[in-house]
Amino acid sequence: MSKIKKTYLIYNSQCDFCTNTARYFNKKLRGRLDILSNRTKKSKTLVPKRMVENLKKDVHLVVDREVYSRGEACHYLAQMLHPSLALLGPFGILLFEIGYVILKKIKKYL
Repeated sequence: MSKIKKTYLIYNSQCDFCTNTARYFNKKLRGRLDILSNRTKKSKTLVPKRMVENLKKDVHLVVDREVYSRGEACHYLAQMLHPSLALLGPFGILLFEIGYVILKKIKKYL
C-alpha cells in the first residue's frame, strides 16, 4: 500500500483567478491537497530559501518537500485529477508551461 503524500499548492491569494483555481483543485482532490496563500509564513517554510522570492511570482506545488513550479506544478496537479496525463511525459510539462505562460498574461481579463 502506497503512502499518501502531503501536497501543498502555494498560490497568489491576491489574484481572483488563482484563488478560484486553488479552491477548485482543493475541492476536487478532497483532502489530498492543502492550499496556502503565498503570503503565509508556512508557505515560506516549505520551499528552499533561494525560492522564497519566487513565491510572489508563480504557482508552486510542494510534494513531500519536492517543489514544482509554474507549468510543472500545473502538470502535476492535472495528473492528480487524471493520472493518464502522465503518459505525456516531458511533452506534457512543456504543454502546461506554455498554457501557464499564456494564462499568466491574460488572467487579468478573465
